Amino acid sequence: MTILKDESHKLRGPAAYALANIGEKQAVPLLEKLLAQNGDVRLRILGASGLARLEPDNEARLRSSIPLLIEGLGDRWAVIRHESAAALRVFGSGAAPAVPRLAACLQDPQATLRVDFLWTLGEIGPAAAPALPDIVRLMNKDEFPVRYAACYAAGRIGRAASVAIPILLNNLDSRDEFLQFMSAWAYVHIATPRDEVADLCLQPLRRGLKQADPRARTQAAAGLGRLGAGAREALPDLRDMARDEDPVVRHAVAEALDRIDR
Repeated sequence: MTILKDESHKLRGPAAYALANIGEKQAVPLLEKLLAQNGDVRLRILGASGLARLEPDNEARLRSSIPLLIEGLGDRWAVIRHESAAALRVFGSGAAPAVPRLAACLQDPQATLRVDFLWTLGEIGPAAAPALPDIVRLMNKDEFPVRYAACYAAGRIGRAASVAIPILLNNLDSRDEFLQFMSAWAYVHIATPRDEVADLCLQPLRRGLKQADPRARTQAAAGLGRLGAGAREALPDLRDMARDEDPVVRHAVAEALDRIDR
């Protein structure tokens, strides 16, 4: 806080980044001051990103930050590109104006940043459909984290991402079980539920229920729920998870059980 208050300090940007990631609400007035200034663009971007993390419900301020965060996606500094993508993720579909720049950024030389941009496109959802050619191209890349994120983005776009189906089907035969899981998850969100979809996706999604990451278990349960009656074979697994330690997972399991039994 002391560093951020000092307008001559060279570490104000890192201080803003640290306070936002710590979750320090007392920093909000100082970050607002950064955002309002006419000086260093990077400081303004970090101010906008920090405010998005600390006060994600302030819709008016978030909307006004979008052009600045879009500019940040192309910054020379990797941390600025990362923070801009993470902040835009907070907007969900409201970040649709960023889709063309995010699509262009999928050529970033850093794989971790390509993953960042793909997750953001995924959170934008169906409005990210114009980026599909670039997303599909990355589904064939060697870096598995990039491929996982590309599958996620395609699945979140939904039915409009049918162009990705051949790659997803090919991925179901991969030796990488997490790629199988992510591809099955994406497929059930893109394809119309029917028996052959359930036959192909049931086992990878069941394996997803055993992932250590609660986010993966949540999505595995949601994917099984989308299969409806086609996922009856997974009912014992889901019932076992009704006591999962994570409340979000438990909620997803309850919804899946209801959809399968309906």
